[in-house]
Amino acid sequence: MPRRVQDIVPGEHRHVRDVPAERQVERAKPERPKIVRETKDAEPEQEIKIHHKPLGPLGPVSKKHLLVTPPPPRAKRQGNRLKWLILALSIIAIIGIIGFVASSYYSRATFTITPKVIDVPVNGTFVAQIASATSTLAYEVVTVKGAASSTVAATDGPSISTKSTGKITLYNSYSNQPVRLIAGTRLSSDGNSIYRLPGSVIIPGYTNPSGTIMPGKTVVSIVADQPGQAYNLTKSDNVDNFKVVAYKGGPRYESVYAKMATDISGGFVGVKKITDASAVASTTAKIKAYLTTSLLAQAKSAVPQGYIMYDNSYISSFATPDVGGVIERSATITLQGTVYGIIFKKNELLAKISNGQSGMSFGSFSYTSPGLEELQVAIVNLKDFSPSKKVSLVMKVKGDVKLIGTVPVDDIVKKLEGISLAKTQDVFKSYSSVIASGTGELVPPWAKIPKNPKRIAVTVQMP
Repeated sequence: MPRRVQDIVPGEHRHVRDVPAERQVERAKPERPKIVRETKDAEPEQEIKIHHKPLGPLGPVSKKHLLVTPPPPRAKRQGNRLKWLILALSIIAIIGIIGFVASSYYSRATFTITPKVIDVPVNGTFVAQIASATSTLAYEVVTVKGAASSTVAATDGPSISTKSTGKITLYNSYSNQPVRLIAGTRLSSDGNSIYRLPGSVIIPGYTNPSGTIMPGKTVVSIVADQPGQAYNLTKSDNVDNFKVVAYKGGPRYESVYAKMATDISGGFVGVKKITDASAVASTTAKIKAYLTTSLLAQAKSAVPQGYIMYDNSYISSFATPDVGGVIERSATITLQGTVYGIIFKKNELLAKISNGQSGMSFGSFSYTSPGLEELQVAIVNLKDFSPSKKVSLVMKVKGDVKLIGTVPVDDIVKKLEGISLAKTQDVFKSYSSVIASGTGELVPPWAKIPKNPKRIAVTVQMP
């Protein structure tokens, strides 16, 4: 059966035929902000109407208008810019002034100074005299003495009692006629230990050549008044002159006197120790080596300021070993020793080995002498030397010494305070006796050297 086709009519009798062919759609356009344009004659808040074209294909959009605020006048804006520019420049200028003043106040100066240096190569032979006003190179003597002991095996022998003996030199500066001293005459150096002449002796009278008294003299033996070790003396003991006891209180007490010519030894009271000779010799040698090392160290520490003592410039002397003791089956060996250290004044030695350069090159300024202590010094005639002989010393010296000027840093800093960097060379030139060159640096570079010495750093660059 054929199907019947019928139009469908929607409710309320709405039909597709009732829809119009065209329909205008109105769309709302949001308002745009006011546009401010700078015009010459425009007045504030002037409204400018702008018509928009329809935006959609179905119909025109509703017409709207926007308010446009005109810009302020050009002259007023330019005036504001000028004010801001002046203010900015003023601030920059103030900051610059403050920075300049602050940098100058807190400025720092640094200087590096190279001292004057003289190289002195040394290789020659020199002669030194005992210290005197006329000698160009003099030597002096430091005397140090001490004793050490050690024990060896021994057996006890008989009890013995012996007196000390030795030799002295008697002097007569009292008269140009001989002076006679009888046997048994007592002599003493300290008023307590008495020694006697074993026989009579005649001391020649003094002579008077060129108006200078030369005492008459003779060498004699003496014996201690009592036995015992207390009377033993060595020449290194620095004993005072022996005086004749009987002359005390008279005119001859000071003018008739004696000095030790040899050690006074041999005094002993006790049990004689019988020892092996080789054991005593070897032990004595060890004591001598120990004493030499010990006394030499003491001598070097006793060298006065401004003097120098070299390792080989000394002699040593030792008394006769004293063998005794109270312990059974052993003996004590006691040895007294003396070291005579030969010392020189540094400035005199430097003047001699540098041919006077040390004294002339630095003017009134001081200097140092590195290398002086390391010189190789050998005294050729050391065997002939004796503290009492006053002989000349011949020595060979070899090595290298530097003479370096001592820069007076504190004085230089005072002269640098507050001056410009360009004037610093004038200051350095005034110290040309000890300064070879000097350079400086300022922070900031436009400032002057500070007046505060704590802001001035001076470094001495040693060679």
